[in-house]
Amino acid sequence: MTIRDLIREELGSEPSYKWIRFELANDTGKTKAYNVIAKEGSVYLGQVKWFPSWRKYAFFPSSLTVFETDCLKDIASFLDRLMNDRRIKKNS
Repeated sequence: MTIRDLIREELGSEPSYKWIRFELANDTGKTKAYNVIAKEGSVYLGQVKWFPSWRKYAFFPSSLTVFETDCLKDIASFLDRLMNDRRIKKNS
């Protein structure tokens, strides 16, 4: 069992977000990409993926999308979670 599995077991399942969901779009083995989808209407809002210049995950919004604070906080939380998972994986 990995540290990540232990954390999930301790904290429960993946967090649930009120207005958006994240769907795995690509997994290279080293990094992942996630589509950001609105729960209502299943509208594609953008993608979370690795940004090599910054050496972290970033959100790439679709054009003509508008976000309010709760959605932005959820996206930021998801980015933080991906980076924490990456650090745990790197240090194991």
